Amino acid sequence: MDCKILLLVTFYIISKLAYADICELSALFANCSQRGLSQISQNLPEYITKLELSENAITKIGSKAFKTYGKLLILHLANHKISILDSDAFVGLCEFKVLSLTRNRLDHTRYTNNVFRPLKNIQELYLNRNMRSPPPFEKEKVMVHLKILSIDLCGSSDFGIGFLKMMHLQKLTFDHCLACNSKNL
Repeated sequence: MDCKILLLVTFYIISKLAYADICELSALFANCSQRGLSQISQNLPEYITKLELSENAITKIGSKAFKTYGKLLILHLANHKISILDSDAFVGLCEFKVLSLTRNRLDHTRYTNNVFRPLKNIQELYLNRNMRSPPPFEKEKVMVHLKILSIDLCGSSDFGIGFLKMMHLQKLTFDHCLACNSKNL
């Protein structure tokens, strides 16, 4: 038993040293904010549950960008210039709970409507401050566990039938309210 503990402690120390120049690591959390990163790092420990990537230089979330981090529950990608989300960007994040894409350049016409489909257990989604129209919510029951949704209300917003299936939604926040008319509210 002592050997296993020593091995775990050694692994922890090595992982701290290996990633110290990229991110700050503590237990299950990796803080990679304000590092000038232009892509998602694939060199962090696989066991992290929270990843802070805010205020970097990421413009695209590529295919299966987080496949290495299957235990990830919370992801902050605020304050970038992200304008592209590959259709399978979030594949592998089955237990995911919180996603913040606040203050980016997202436009739902530049990514497929089902990009968030893999996030079946998501509870909080922050898409506000992107100054584009909100994504049309799918007909399928995709984000049925969603409790908090923060989006921009720009132009002519059509929420789609999927919005009505968000039975657990407790808080809906509209940011940059520039709506001329809204449908399905």
